[in-house]
Amino acid sequence: MSRRSVVIAVWAVTAAVLATSVYAIVSSFEVAPLFTPVGARVGPLAMTLVSLTALAFSVVGALVTGRRAGNPIGWLMLATGMALAITGGCLALASQGGTAAEWAEWVARWISIEPFIAVTFILLLFPDGTLLSRRWRPVWWLGVVATIPMVGGSMVLPYEPGSTYENPVAIERLGRGFTIDTLGWSLLAICLAAGAVSFVLRFRRSSGVLRLQLKWFALASALVAVAYIIQVGAWVLSLVSSLDIVGASVVVTILAFDTIPLVSGMAILRYRLYDIDLVVNRTLVYGLLTAILGAAYFVTVALTQSLLPGSRSALSVAMSTLLVAALFRPMRRRVQDFIDRRFYRRKYDAARAIQDFAARLRNELDIDSVRDDLVSVVHETMEPRYVLLWLRRT
Repeated sequence: MSRRSVVIAVWAVTAAVLATSVYAIVSSFEVAPLFTPVGARVGPLAMTLVSLTALAFSVVGALVTGRRAGNPIGWLMLATGMALAITGGCLALASQGGTAAEWAEWVARWISIEPFIAVTFILLLFPDGTLLSRRWRPVWWLGVVATIPMVGGSMVLPYEPGSTYENPVAIERLGRGFTIDTLGWSLLAICLAAGAVSFVLRFRRSSGVLRLQLKWFALASALVAVAYIIQVGAWVLSLVSSLDIVGASVVVTILAFDTIPLVSGMAILRYRLYDIDLVVNRTLVYGLLTAILGAAYFVTVALTQSLLPGSRSALSVAMSTLLVAALFRPMRRRVQDFIDRRFYRRKYDAARAIQDFAARLRNELDIDSVRDDLVSVVHETMEPRYVLLWLRRT
């Protein structure tokens, strides 16, 4: 198959994903599909986010496959985009009722498993599409074996109580409880843990461009992990209090999950690889800054309402907002300084050396002293093998 044929095929699939996603989003405004496995109706917002995720995986998969057809990660991403789009389309079709509705939900149930399988394999293969070594082949095949009970169980197990439709091909004697799909999910969890170990080992042995590629993927994985922790915390909070932010936490998780195809494509195609340190720095700074200002906001609201019980809640919110706005710039500088001093010591020391040199330069008049000082600063900050300084005669 020629490269041109591959490009045409993958972009045709991406166009189909786009069309299916548009249909799913439009249909969700009419009737929000009930997807029993997650216990919630998939409304317009959720369907839009899932569709955007499908498009992200499809577009990045098409880009990677079109340029590096031999890398299986591109094909895995394209398959993930297709699976998510088909899931949304089938749920939309099932919500319309009719003779095909139960079959549409049946397809949505088992094909929605594919993204979990794909992410596990991507973790094992990233970034060049090969395993770390031959020793990791059993893990790969264990993942392949795990898909059989996962998908097969989803196809033939009876649905949960309260489902809109019955499984048209259910084997009733299998029942629920610990069944074949549970075995498959357990095996996949083992593969996922092994994939994480493989990724860490690959990172420790890497250098140069490969290390930069792995840094990008590690950043996306960290964002997904943090988002998942937030989602679990929101779920626990909803159980012990009246505050329900589970929906918002799910949105955050989906958005974090969307970073996986984006940074994977950037890393594999080597687009702006060297910006990773800047991105990580900004992520740490603004993440910590958001946490500090968010805590200050809620504490201020609580204190204002407790100290001034007769005050209106709008006044408390306004005062807290003004305080946070006033704290933003000075806190950002302090947080940036802390992050640089703690995690980017070389950059911090270099910046301090340049600042000190600029301060000395204001009071220095002797050209020889300035020259020696400049050479010393360059050695200290850049660590070159040698330094040549050319002074033009005037």
